[in-house]
Amino acid sequence: MPGANYFSGNFTHRIDGKGRASIPAKFRALLEQQGESEMMVIPSYKDGVMEAFPRRVLERIFERLEEKDPQSEEVEDLATYLFGGANTLSFDKDGRVVLSPELQEAIGVTDQVVFMGRADRFYLLSPERAKEVLESARIRSREKHRGVLARTRPAPVVQLAPTPDGDEQ
Repeated sequence: MPGANYFSGNFTHRIDGKGRASIPAKFRALLEQQGESEMMVIPSYKDGVMEAFPRRVLERIFERLEEKDPQSEEVEDLATYLFGGANTLSFDKDGRVVLSPELQEAIGVTDQVVFMGRADRFYLLSPERAKEVLESARIRSREKHRGVLARTRPAPVVQLAPTPDGDEQ
């Protein structure tokens, strides 16, 4: 089934008085299928957006960082940004997570939060910001990235078969 192994879709959920919001059932099922009962949440490079990763995705990012020079300013900055700003969100038996007041403030939410799929991760953001992110991605995709998904197949190789008299045709 397409999308079965990826976070996809856009879901708006209510935040209750205790700061809890339900993770979309589709996302929760995928996390559970992957053996995850929590996710790592970090500030996105996009303002007003937090990115939620299954732990395995953040581990892959860490492995890539380990391949680099650990003393480089680039690795230092990325590691500090990613891991220094990370929070763990665990979901309860009802599939809810607690969004701390700091997290709510960072993404500008009070009573509703949007969970937006992004393949191996998902965003947490306000309904207004979700519309902006989707629209700007749509515009950039149309204007700049049209050929990204085009298949680049090599030209077929044509082999000439020998004729009965030994010539190739």
